[in-house]
Amino acid sequence: MRIRIVFLFLAMLAMSRIASGAQVWLYEDVIVEDASFYTVNGNPVMQIKVTGHPVNTGCAPADEHGIVYMAAAGTFSGNWQFVYSTILSAQAQGALVDILVDDAACNTGTGWYDFGPPSGLGLKFYGVRLDGPSQ
Repeated sequence: MRIRIVFLFLAMLAMSRIASGAQVWLYEDVIVEDASFYTVNGNPVMQIKVTGHPVNTGCAPADEHGIVYMAAAGTFSGNWQFVYSTILSAQAQGALVDILVDDAACNTGTGWYDFGPPSGLGLKFYGVRLDGPSQ
């Protein structure tokens, strides 16, 4: 009986992971062109525009504009400050970065049109790592 429960739990966990997409280092060796941070209804939103991005992600704003975003309900935490300072540092140095995104979390909301059509925030990102100076 316990084996069935464990197997069922593992199967449900695996299926939920498949349904929600995967976190992958989809953006590799890109250069940060623009970094912005703002709040919407008291919730923080961070958006990055990069050059050298993949073009066939399946997310129109990400493909067209090279944008990714991070958003949360709540306040600007220490983790957000660390990520944002890392992004700004990379931008200032012209350093190559890799960005961890959820390849199934594409925001195409019509209220986000800073870069023109197609509207939206792009793919949701979860992390960034520095690669070193660009050549």
